[in-house]
Amino acid sequence: MNHRGLIISNIILFLWCSVSLALDPVEFIVQHNPDIQELRAYNRSIFSRLKVSLKGHGKYGQATTIETGWEREKTTLGGDIRVIAEMPIFSPQEKLQMRLKELELTRRIRREASGAVARYRGLKLWIEREGEIIKALEIELEWIKKRVETGVEPQKTYIERAIALRQRKQTLETKQTELQDALDTVLSFVPKSDRDALKQLLEQYGNK
Repeated sequence: MNHRGLIISNIILFLWCSVSLALDPVEFIVQHNPDIQELRAYNRSIFSRLKVSLKGHGKYGQATTIETGWEREKTTLGGDIRVIAEMPIFSPQEKLQMRLKELELTRRIRREASGAVARYRGLKLWIEREGEIIKALEIELEWIKKRVETGVEPQKTYIERAIALRQRKQTLETKQTELQDALDTVLSFVPKSDRDALKQLLEQYGNK
């Protein structure tokens, strides 16, 4: 592969990785979390740009004697000189501390977001599978009911299966409530304006 082909391949790989990161709910949260954004903006606008200007002035030149006719005058040839120096208000150590603080916050948000997204996905997957099982059990219960009516199956069997099915449905309803709570937790990591986009990402990843 020539040099040009290598560059094109690297560009394609970079774009693919960028798209993948953009579609990942956790990375989306990290990029749009208001706490991280606020700290990043503070570091960029204050610590990297804010400087103080120190100004001073003085004279330069040398004393000399100028004779004009019968008069003799001592004067200084030269002029004013101004010194202006710009110094950052915050030291490199202070900047490093703030960058470390930003990194720690980013790691914490990513860890918490990853746990919240994993919990949501786990509940969603469990509910989908349990829903399919309940549908199958409902069909089976109807079949048992017909067997009871024809005297092939005892009434006790139908009652036991019906009770078990009702309990599974109650558990499913509880998990559905937990799923909504889990979704609210995930969405709370980003502003309201970004929550619809985050929901779409969760749905896309849930279907993979």
